[in-house]
Amino acid sequence: MALSGVRFRVPITLKKMITWIITNTNSNAETGYIKSADWLCTKTEDGISTSISGDVWFTEPDESDPESFGVPYAEVTEENAIEWTKEKLGEASVANIELTVGRNLDALKTPAQQDGLPWQPAPEPEPEPEPSE
Repeated sequence: MALSGVRFRVPITLKKMITWIITNTNSNAETGYIKSADWLCTKTEDGISTSISGDVWFTEPDESDPESFGVPYAEVTEENAIEWTKEKLGEASVANIELTVGRNLDALKTPAQQDGLPWQPAPEPEPEPEPSE
């Protein structure tokens, strides 16, 4: 039985999310070719975030061949820049970056180490302020 024209809405709660953004680019002032991109990879889960940042450098195309430039500077979108950045990094590096940012987030959520001096008592928690009337 076909359900023509019926749309189902399923609420989805995204608790885990990895995002990539480009925070800056450097371009050739004459040609507009983007020479480098600064990137930020962030993983957010249950209100906690951690990030890794870096940069990539692109090989400038042949200046005598305008067709080798692809997308004109004024038409470049962040999605283009993210795609080019991930291509330059390579699949293995992108996977490693995303794995590392995930592990860093896990370490924030469930620390495997702690600071302190075992021979000194733990500091007393700050008292809660009395509510004013």
